[in-house]
Amino acid sequence: MTDQPLTSWPSATGLGHEHDDDLAEAFHTASKFARSTHPQMVAATRSLTPLDWRARYARATTRRLTHRSIRLPARRELSMPLGAALKMRQTCQHFSGRQLSLEGLAALLHSGYGPLIRSTGSAEGEYAPHRTVPSAGALFPLEVYVAVFRVSDLAGGLYHFVPNEETLTPLRLDDVVEKAVVSRFVDAEKIRGSAAIVLVTSVFERSRFKYGLRGYRFALLEAGHLGQNIALAGAALEIGVMPIGGTWDDEIEKLLGVDGINEALVYAFAIDGEAEPTS
Repeated sequence: MTDQPLTSWPSATGLGHEHDDDLAEAFHTASKFARSTHPQMVAATRSLTPLDWRARYARATTRRLTHRSIRLPARRELSMPLGAALKMRQTCQHFSGRQLSLEGLAALLHSGYGPLIRSTGSAEGEYAPHRTVPSAGALFPLEVYVAVFRVSDLAGGLYHFVPNEETLTPLRLDDVVEKAVVSRFVDAEKIRGSAAIVLVTSVFERSRFKYGLRGYRFALLEAGHLGQNIALAGAALEIGVMPIGGTWDDEIEKLLGVDGINEALVYAFAIDGEAEPTS
């Protein structure tokens, strides 16, 4: 008996030849923690001073100072119990073309990757910033952008969400951004009529400086935590959410002004408008 897999990914899918190197498998193997190398990694991170850590954390949000930032509305409380939200959560399959309220968008962003402030319990009374997701080493490698098509009190365009300030920074304001963004998805027809699209990138170096190749895995896991938060908040607020993996990555990254290497797209979510209130 050998340790070889029964089949290879390329041969099973028909997307390659049986003897092609499987890069996904190679990366997964290379990014495993091993007893032989872990002590050196721990020693290297322990050599960093507290100032080094603070400097790293200060860069946990990329600043894109192109326009004056817009303060998001106060957080909307999610009154639906978690068990009910889990039962209600489903992927939105049809987008209505209705408007999304700015309060609704803010609630999804706050729930997805917003800040939490908890006392550290230190004698000095310092506070440690946390977010709504677990993050390896509290390094927060993700960046969140929003393509706005139909959001009340918000001009159409591309925005950058700054979690610790609870603001949106406009990157591009125009009325044709919907066509430019939607066309960069593999199945564009499915998301036509959405009110906004949340685009999540990762700045991999924030995790990799500490965790090496493993940091790439941690960044993807974190994006999954963010996505489930948005999906559950959408269920609680009765706002449709569609998680999307089918993206023309290079085209979206060019639109966002990121290089696709140091900062790259990892996830996207199409958001529906809200139902008209009943009288």
